[in-house]
Amino acid sequence: MKTALDIIYTYQDEFIFSSNQVGIDGSKLLSCFPIAGSMLKGGNVPVLENKYRGTCSVLFYVNRTRSGQEYPFVQFRTFKHGGIISEFNGIKYLYKSSKERTKDITSRKTKIQIRQTLGSKAKEEDIAKLRQYHDVQKAYFTAKPIKITHPWLTRRLIGFATTELLARTDIRTSVTGDVFAPLQSAQHGNVGYHKIFSTNKQDHKRHLICKSGRLNGSYIEIRGKTTSNDHIAICEGLITGLSIALIWKGPIYVALTANNLQYVRESLNLHGKSSVCFFADNDQWKPHVGNVGIAKAKQAMLKGDRIIIPVFSSQALQSKPTDFNDVLLLEGLGQLEKQVLIKLNVNGHI
Repeated sequence: MKTALDIIYTYQDEFIFSSNQVGIDGSKLLSCFPIAGSMLKGGNVPVLENKYRGTCSVLFYVNRTRSGQEYPFVQFRTFKHGGIISEFNGIKYLYKSSKERTKDITSRKTKIQIRQTLGSKAKEEDIAKLRQYHDVQKAYFTAKPIKITHPWLTRRLIGFATTELLARTDIRTSVTGDVFAPLQSAQHGNVGYHKIFSTNKQDHKRHLICKSGRLNGSYIEIRGKTTSNDHIAICEGLITGLSIALIWKGPIYVALTANNLQYVRESLNLHGKSSVCFFADNDQWKPHVGNVGIAKAKQAMLKGDRIIIPVFSSQALQSKPTDFNDVLLLEGLGQLEKQVLIKLNVNGHI
């Protein structure tokens, strides 16, 4: 019968994956693991970067099934970034182990298990995604919080970015200037990272996801300015969300694609979030496919939701604008404020 530690070491890749989400170095943690029922905290917790030292904790329990089989439950926590919790629940892998034993697979090392059990192309792609995710995750935790002087921000927000605005995000930038924003899911926690890099003043974007299918319902969160019950906004692009956040006090959920708007809205609804305001892209320049931004936003709306669509002057239309960042760039902050607040009454409520 396997012990709780057996399960941890058998599935150490998943264990390390969970610990890395909060800045803990799972590889080193395996050599200084706390005893069952105790908490490892403070400077005793190995971290991916010095700035996380003293901010993390590890709580380890050994639970048992009705048949007496023990399994681990490990909670990783940091109070950085507003507080993040990640968990490794061994019961998930306990059932998986039973299934694998019926197939005469006895290896205890995760990489060997992967080679033996995952033969399909789809599974191989998931392994590649997970490895890429680990690499990007380490890069994110060693990157620095983005500053208002970053070229991407100065070009796209034309000098209106503030430290207060950036404090509402967890956006970071590497030494090469690449921008990384964590992708969250109400169901799965951190599921990946959105990467932006620029060449010749053109933005290129990549979604780096830990597992196929996890992009649906995931989002980049721009936190509200207060803890009060401010109205929620959903939009497509990150720079669109940051532009709206110059005016909007409530939380903003960036869906990244028009198709993901409905998944994000459904996810927020399942987790008790109130009605929302959609800031739709006005994709009027693609008649061959239709106005996808507006159509998908309307499709995602639930009872009580509102939609705001950017409006442009005849002069601005010559640049074929689509979103609220274009409003900022072409019409100015004053016009952006008018359009963002158009659905608000004098008390700041929709």
